[in-house]
Amino acid sequence: MSISIRGIRINQLTISRSGEDGQLKVSGQYQLISTADRVLATQGFNNYSDSKVDTSPATKVALDAFVNSLKSDINAMLGLEGD
Repeated sequence: MSISIRGIRINQLTISRSGEDGQLKVSGQYQLISTADRVLATQGFNNYSDSKVDTSPATKVALDAFVNSLKSDINAMLGLEGD
């Protein structure tokens, strides 16, 4: 019986700002999922000793939009006006 990789599942995602240039940085962990729906391996990305993933321009735009929307939601919850 052979084992094949069906895809990945992102199971941890961290969004932070780079101390160097203030740009948003994404890191986390993903799992390789087999065709039998079993986790074959867990791997990290964009941390110190992990695989490096260059985000596409579309991902960067979506990430900026997500963070800005979340910021607006938190400002509204606190009764603050956005900046």
